[in-house]
Amino acid sequence: MCKFSGLDLAGHNKDFIGQTCDAFAHWTLVDSGTEFVPSDIQGKLTSSFWQSHSNTAHSKEKTMGLGDKGIAGIKEFCQQHKCNTICKNFSLEAMMKLLKILEEEEDDFNSENDEPVGDETRKGANNDDIGEGGDSTHA
Repeated sequence: MCKFSGLDLAGHNKDFIGQTCDAFAHWTLVDSGTEFVPSDIQGKLTSSFWQSHSNTAHSKEKTMGLGDKGIAGIKEFCQQHKCNTICKNFSLEAMMKLLKILEEEEDDFNSENDEPVGDETRKGANNDDIGEGGDSTHA
């Protein structure tokens, strides 16, 4: 069994099969619209074909199971991935551009969840928790 990337580490492979796995992760991130990226890619070469799999991925919604680090994991991949010849031959978008898109989306999400309360802004304010006069109500 060969390991081409880790849960916390993008692959930096030198051989053709490893670079193909690295480019596949890059392509998946681009094709999903930065929604997810496979991680912990492993595989083995049998006498007749190559078998590979990734049991984990990082997704914006953290829906990929154990090991899914969400946006933080996707951003980590963008910061660590080094484009190889295969990435360049497929004209995949540059990682810094994808990282910028993720950061802008994260900023938009954070600003949408900020609600004014008096002179302050509170993240994720829920008006159901505020009674008359601004006091919290606890039943």
